[in-house]
Amino acid sequence: MLRLQSAAVYLLSFACALLFILQFTDWPSPFVLHLEIQNDQLAHLELVHEQGSARQRGPVVRMVAGKAAFQSIAFPITEPQVRELSLLDQNRSTSFSLRHAYLQIFGRKSLQIPVGQIRSGDVGTIVTRENDTAKISHRSGITKLKLVLPSRIQESRASRVLHGGIVAGIFGIAFALLWLTARQPEASTSISARDHSQWCGGFPYSCLRRCKCGAIERQRDRFVAEVE
Repeated sequence: MLRLQSAAVYLLSFACALLFILQFTDWPSPFVLHLEIQNDQLAHLELVHEQGSARQRGPVVRMVAGKAAFQSIAFPITEPQVRELSLLDQNRSTSFSLRHAYLQIFGRKSLQIPVGQIRSGDVGTIVTRENDTAKISHRSGITKLKLVLPSRIQESRASRVLHGGIVAGIFGIAFALLWLTARQPEASTSISARDHSQWCGGFPYSCLRRCKCGAIERQRDRFVAEVE
């Protein structure tokens, strides 16, 4: 019984740690911005997004090495809603191109961002469009782009339920661990008492009893011999 409780404690501790990591890293992200970029120089891209009245800076930064071919990059967004997306190039690359931008929404259909919705976010940034590609260059300062969304987008119900389930799972497992931990001393005490009732000095009481009976019989035989 004690071994089963110990195994249950270890398994629950592992599950609690796993759920805590998922909650701490906000996995899965409610939103993920995907796009393809072609740049000649190293690009230091940073996502800035607005979720409502407060403007928040995205925690994900991507360093994109210069290549002749297009390469895919992704920016997870952990906020429960987004209203506006901006993309900054901190390295002030001379030029780069973007295409196939879309917002992946957990539990919903992805939202495509047409090339016409990729606009300049600063007077020093120039955006020209060619077919399905937006070509970006800048004259001064940091390159800043705006990816215009049709409206404010809320986190899906599936994402809310999943993240709420993770939090509930953490509390449930923590309660189970406390309950099992509280029961372990009682189990150890009962086992120790049972062992003490069956053993004494490293020998079973049954053996000691037989030895004691044998000693009594030998004393009786010795007394009878002396009387005779």
